[in-house]
Amino acid sequence: MTDAERGDAAESAGPAVTADARVANRSDVSSGSDAVSGSDASSRSDAATDAIAAIDERADAVRERELRKALARLEAADLSPAERAAVESLADRLVARLVAVPTRALRAEDADDETVENARDLFA
Repeated sequence: MTDAERGDAAESAGPAVTADARVANRSDVSSGSDAVSGSDASSRSDAATDAIAAIDERADAVRERELRKALARLEAADLSPAERAAVESLADRLVARLVAVPTRALRAEDADDETVENARDLFA
């Protein structure tokens, strides 16, 4: 399943699934390193997994902060549970789309140490 398909699946499944899907997808990084042999593959895979975790943690923190701000502003409008869920789902979809590109780059077989470091610097 591609990152876009995961994002689409998470979109339709609801807000809680998106963060859970990102956590579960971290383990996918190690499966893509079979083409590289020995400890280099393991080391790169571990570094990529750690970078993805850091990106996800930062994205989730930003999502929570911005969602709290938006919901506080919208409280005067007295949101229904369905409207609140729609706002939360929107936040989840945005985060999933934004982290999909760096995550895909980190999972690529040709991702090297520089790619991992650049992803951390830019997104985590």
